Amino acid sequence: MTEPASAKPRTWRPMAGWSLVVLCLAGLGMLATYVYHDIGRTRAVLRTEPVGSEKCAAALEELGGPEKAVGRISLYLRMPRLTEDDIQYSFILLSHCRRPAVGLLARSLQHGNSAVRDRAAWALGVIGPDAADAVPALASALADKDEAVGFQAANSLAAIGPGARAAVPALTASLDRLCARAAHALGHIGPDSAPAVPGLTKALASAAGDFREEAARALGSIGPTAKVAAPDLRKLLKDRLIEVRLAAAQALGELACLDATGVEVLSTGLGYPEWEVRRDAARALREVGPAGKPAVPALEKALEDKHDAVRVAAAAALVRMGAASPAAKATLIWGVRQGPFWYGVRPIAASALGEMGPAAKDAIPDLERMLGEPPLPDQAVAAEALKKIIGEEPPK
Repeated sequence: MTEPASAKPRTWRPMAGWSLVVLCLAGLGMLATYVYHDIGRTRAVLRTEPVGSEKCAAALEELGGPEKAVGRISLYLRMPRLTEDDIQYSFILLSHCRRPAVGLLARSLQHGNSAVRDRAAWALGVIGPDAADAVPALASALADKDEAVGFQAANSLAAIGPGARAAVPALTASLDRLCARAAHALGHIGPDSAPAVPGLTKALASAAGDFREEAARALGSIGPTAKVAAPDLRKLLKDRLIEVRLAAAQALGELACLDATGVEVLSTGLGYPEWEVRRDAARALREVGPAGKPAVPALEKALEDKHDAVRVAAAAALVRMGAASPAAKATLIWGVRQGPFWYGVRPIAASALGEMGPAAKDAIPDLERMLGEPPLPDQAVAAEALKKIIGEEPPK
């Protein structure tokens, strides 16, 4: 009689395998719970509508600081069916994260949602020069199928300034499509935009007034390389639009090609009915500098203008021409005391006081106060002005 076969011995492997599966499922569940909680937290912060420095600072603190906020917002932006408010407030917060957000913003320029691409380009412009690493992505975005995204990309390249020099070929190629926006960006990049001079000179004959104006301004910003455009700029001194005439005169001054006709155009602008035109004329005379000295009487009269921005611009122009009076200095000190968004007078006033050097030492207390107030660009202007006045770095 044969003995029955003995039962197969039980091993630990099946039990270990099932345990591993259970652990993996538990881990995935915990991860899903964490992600769900994280997304809910981000959504709750966005629902507070964070706008303005204080609310944005509080929102970023709630999200764990700029670096962690970037990660959390990146995760949130992958959610389906984002609302317009979700997108708007996400990118407002990212713009306040500044440099840590640049990589995510650059990647967002390739997002399938055009609203996301538009806001990403906008946020990079708010960050400004610190967003220079995103220049290649912004240059590509100039050709976005949504023209609004291309416009926003050009604006952001302008905000980055000289650091966007790598985008000059793309901006030059986009002049026919983005027109004034592309010209504006090329002007803010400055001398490195020299390869765009032929295209900008051609734009001086455009039917669009804003394109002619921005092309003229850009040529002036480029400097000596753009002197070949002087004959075409002189033609614009008789343009039907005062804004174009002022831009052409300013450009000629920056190119050291300004004649009496150009100075007369700028002087006439100081008496124009619209305050914006008067302000622009004064600012243009400041850029022209000593070549605009025949306009000094008109500038001194403008110190009594009824609009704050015109008075401060006129005072700054007189400083640049070496014709600053006590009244001009008093106007500039008054300008430094104004709020950061009061017609943009504060940085202009501070810069002009810096140009006065030690003669503006009675402005030191006001400049030191400005040094401790936002926004950051104004603080930088105040620091530079104090350095020129006292001859050393101001205390931080």
